[in-house]
Amino acid sequence: MNIKSLNQKMPQLYLSILLTIIIISLTNLSYSWSNLPTSRNKEYIKYSDYIKKSKIYNEMKKIRKNAIDHLNKGLYDKSLELYKQLLLLEEKHLGKYHRAVAVTLYSIGIIYEEKREYATAIIYYEKALYLEKTYYPQNNLQIPKIMNVIGLMHLITNNYKSSKDYFNQSLTIFLKNNKKHQVNIALTYNNFGSLYLELAQYEKALDYYNKSQIILESKLGKDHTDLATVYNNLGTVLKHLKQYDKALEYHNKALKIYEKALGKDHPSIANTNRKIADVYTDNKQFDPAIKHYLTALHIYEKIYGKEHPYSATILNDLGWIYVQMNNYQQAMTSYVTALKIYQKTLGENSISTAKTYQNIGVLYSSQGQYNKALDSLKKALAILTKTLNENHPSLANTHYNLAIAYYYLKDLKSAETHILKAIDIYEKTYGNEYPAVKQSRDLLKKIQDASKNAKSKSVTNNSKTDGDKVISISYAIGKAFEVA
Repeated sequence: MNIKSLNQKMPQLYLSILLTIIIISLTNLSYSWSNLPTSRNKEYIKYSDYIKKSKIYNEMKKIRKNAIDHLNKGLYDKSLELYKQLLLLEEKHLGKYHRAVAVTLYSIGIIYEEKREYATAIIYYEKALYLEKTYYPQNNLQIPKIMNVIGLMHLITNNYKSSKDYFNQSLTIFLKNNKKHQVNIALTYNNFGSLYLELAQYEKALDYYNKSQIILESKLGKDHTDLATVYNNLGTVLKHLKQYDKALEYHNKALKIYEKALGKDHPSIANTNRKIADVYTDNKQFDPAIKHYLTALHIYEKIYGKEHPYSATILNDLGWIYVQMNNYQQAMTSYVTALKIYQKTLGENSISTAKTYQNIGVLYSSQGQYNKALDSLKKALAILTKTLNENHPSLANTHYNLAIAYYYLKDLKSAETHILKAIDIYEKTYGNEYPAVKQSRDLLKKIQDASKNAKSKSVTNNSKTDGDKVISISYAIGKAFEVA
């Protein structure tokens, strides 16, 4: 059984992450909270009349506009430099506790999220939350909304307990005025659904997404983009439940809403095409999957150019299809192109770079080139070990694939070491019933049987004819869910 990892994090965003554009509204005389990726939050913060008339206001406004422009082009480092310059000016001229400072801190968090530096993103979101809670506590909807965002960051980094805590805090605040905040309650239900989706508790995820759908259809109508977000998430859950026709039905509903509201060339259109392609891929219908992935790729390239992480995400998706089709040359071309984009835009030590090394390692294993597989997988493990907590599922996937390579290279001691680490992480995260646990225990048995019979029985290296061929776990870069 092929398992396409649930660890599909990007601000799908994510992805972040949900893979839709960050929209940042800018008015002539105001700051705005950013929307990630649908309208999470929108509040305008005006300068004092004195500041508006001063030269420093015009300078700050210009810096913010340039920062937004660079951010929307995917030039994250330059945008970050500008936002940090803006932050210093605001703290100097407006004071460290001015609400504009909170907005800029939040915007910096967005950039780090887009760079997949989630721990740093959380730090800046927490700073923004602190200012809101400490200095603007009365009837402040920014507080639960930022809590939802921080909860999503913890979700992306597989800190499920912290994620649930923040979602619960947010929901408690919204429920205090139930009638007024029905939409926000629905969007928080959506986030709870995403939590249970990541935990592979699909029935619970379905329940929360359905709650969100019912409220949003009632309050916003059936053509609202927030509802499209929930439709896409419902489609993702149904894909995991192998209900492919229903999954496609929901994704196509989302696509029609987005096309009507946003036009044909919008990141949300690309993201939804990607989700449709994911369903076809899971159902082994590779031709329509490739068609929809290419549609997504063309939209991203049209908006951002060919060297953007979103494009690299689709190239990873295409690479995985080509591996399953035994088109290894085309798979390698896709993976190497994706790797170069990630290295250039996110750096050698980014999680996405590591996961692409992982995919290349899986590709080599598929061809029986296990020494080359080890080289790529060790690079992935080194990066992930530095950037993730020790019980992160991404590490489990890498240990699993290292175990496969060592198994076929007859280094059974190393194989057993890595598969035991994989099992330990999978069980701690998902429980004993998670499919990868069974798959890993099957591999462990193979390794232990081979060790017992090492003198009389050898392990085959023929990846083409081995009927008991162990299946690698491949990554899909990007989030499995969408946020609202």
